[in-house]
Amino acid sequence: MPKFAYERTTVEFLEAVEAMDGDALDDIEGFRSSASRLQLEHTCNVPDGVDIENREIEGRDGSIPIRIYRRHGESQLAPVLVYFHGGAWVIGGLDECDGVCASLCRYGGVSVVSVDYRLAPEHKFPAAVFDSIDAVLWAARNAESIGGLAGKLGVAGDSAGGNLAAVVCQQLKSMDKPIVSRQVLIYPCLAPRDPEKYPSRELFGGDDCFLNESGFGHLLELYRRSSEDELDTRLWPALESGLGNLPDTYIVTAEFDMLRDEAREYGGALTASGNNVTYQCYKGTIHGFFCFSGTIEPGRQALYDLCEYLQGW
Repeated sequence: MPKFAYERTTVEFLEAVEAMDGDALDDIEGFRSSASRLQLEHTCNVPDGVDIENREIEGRDGSIPIRIYRRHGESQLAPVLVYFHGGAWVIGGLDECDGVCASLCRYGGVSVVSVDYRLAPEHKFPAAVFDSIDAVLWAARNAESIGGLAGKLGVAGDSAGGNLAAVVCQQLKSMDKPIVSRQVLIYPCLAPRDPEKYPSRELFGGDDCFLNESGFGHLLELYRRSSEDELDTRLWPALESGLGNLPDTYIVTAEFDMLRDEAREYGGALTASGNNVTYQCYKGTIHGFFCFSGTIEPGRQALYDLCEYLQGW
């Protein structure tokens, strides 16, 4: 019997996860492989009508693999959305978010640049931040060459990718490069653990809601260099005090996600600082539901809603 009032397809997903043989967190490559299998089994399909191209671009520390999505036969330029995959900065890659990025392109009417940023523990914080910033700067410089409209550049990401999207916007603002006009934060991790400030951490941080505090904490330790990083806004963007003049923001959360409250509070802080914010919380589901939209019905609805939002850009 589920502990919480999950909707039906979320229960089906959790049952599939429970039945799956997975590798332990201390076996990084095995864990990555298990996580990839899970993602590919439950993500949405790549729709027809999308041209996909792999490239490598130059960042400050070397080459960064990217994957570009453009609508087939489209002659008009479209907004560009730079996408950062989730995976607690340790797992995930271009293949795992292929269906999501292609769907955003096909049905949201945007050109998408998916970024294969460097992962921990091989590359500690802030390597992923540097790659993410460099990829957005590249997209701004090369928008027209990838079918993009100059001046209509957005960032998006799920979970750790949502963290990176929020960080990129703050960092570009501090660099006096206001080139991003929209940010999409899908159940992002934004703040240090604080159950009093963010009760969802305590309520949904056990083993019943897919993402849990124990596993997340272990992966965080692989990403950060030391406890001093906990004070760095490039790790936790919710610690930033000056939130004015940031892009229009679209936030997605799940009712039974331990990260729900920090995302909601960040949206409130952005609103209080004069930014335009759209906040969506999907009932009856869990962390990861958007990327598991091949199985979880609220994930399909969230993908549809986001595409509709992007069409109005």
